[in-house]
Amino acid sequence: MSEHIGHHPDSIEEVADGLPHGALSLSGDGGTPNREIYLSNIEIRYANLERDADGMVELLKDPDARPHLMGVAPPQSETKHNIRRYRKEYEKDSMIPERADVIAYFDPKKYIVVIAEDKKTKEIVGMGSRSIPTGGAKSPELGKLVVASHARGNGVAGYVIRGLIADAFNHEDEDGEYEFERVEAGVIVLPPDHRPSYADAMKVFINQGFLVKATNERYCDSWDNEQGRFIRRNTIGLYLNIDREDADE
Repeated sequence: MSEHIGHHPDSIEEVADGLPHGALSLSGDGGTPNREIYLSNIEIRYANLERDADGMVELLKDPDARPHLMGVAPPQSETKHNIRRYRKEYEKDSMIPERADVIAYFDPKKYIVVIAEDKKTKEIVGMGSRSIPTGGAKSPELGKLVVASHARGNGVAGYVIRGLIADAFNHEDEDGEYEFERVEAGVIVLPPDHRPSYADAMKVFINQGFLVKATNERYCDSWDNEQGRFIRRNTIGLYLNIDREDADE
């Protein structure tokens, strides 16, 4: 697999310019991606887990980001719990942000991972994933969206989402037909004083054209830093469709 997003884009500019493989028409209030945002020092590409796992671990260890991420526990050294035992008994799908666990969790048969890398420092400043649907499901789910604290507010999250959208909507099945017409995402509802807020996370998705689907009561488990454990939280479901007839015009 190429490490650049889409079929043959050479740079982030192509991802920004309406998404690769033609100017896809994205439904939703946000319309097509904003072409005026330009991050000359950031590259959006597929993750190479062996090479990028350490940088991904650093993002996933951020205590401010952790509550936004379903099933992400703190490092073993930062909690009184035996996380591995706790995870086995209660949170079988949870992830400990350590290299081996991150590589195992993001199994290439289950997830496509996109990262944002600073071209000068080679630091991974953002990441996100999309599921590979199984069992007849036709809507990949976006998740594990994280941006380094010092890089927030610069459009990085939006670029990662665009990369994931481009990957999903350009994916072809065995017959050479586009396989997906919709992508979905979820934003975990956190206490109003948490920063970054879940409202900020909502804005990132809405700005890329996502629409609100529903609020799912007690849908997922996310880590609570004060209580030192997973708690059940509500999740706001979002979706984005593509109108391929408009995209081909």
